[in-house]
Amino acid sequence: MKSILLIFIIFFIVCFSTFAQILDTDSTKALIAEVETLQNETPKIRVTNWKGQIAVTTDGEAFYTNFGGPGIRLGIKKSFGISINMFPSLKFKEEVGKTLISPTLGAGFQLYFKKHFVISIPIYYQVTKWQPSFGIGYGF
Repeated sequence: MKSILLIFIIFFIVCFSTFAQILDTDSTKALIAEVETLQNETPKIRVTNWKGQIAVTTDGEAFYTNFGGPGIRLGIKKSFGISINMFPSLKFKEEVGKTLISPTLGAGFQLYFKKHFVISIPIYYQVTKWQPSFGIGYGF
């Protein structure tokens, strides 16, 4: 019982001294000034909403038509942005026993230039291996 009481007293003293340091007016004023400075700065990287795209990519064996999918886009400048996306796609490839066109899903990066030009770099899982592809497109 005495050890529990001693631990409680030590815990209370540590919490009280920490709280007293937080309430120090000089450090509080400095912290408030820093927060106000950060709020007034214009961000260099802005998160923008997804606007859609269509792109054509190839992995050397097949062609893919990519349509806008969910993702996160960062607008670094007004004329340049990068996004990490999912790519719902149509795969065009002649394979024995399969149709010419088949749906597939990829994931990867996109680079946006001048708001509308898109360089698309998705990766698709095909049978037992990952197939990277590369192509261009149009962003809405």
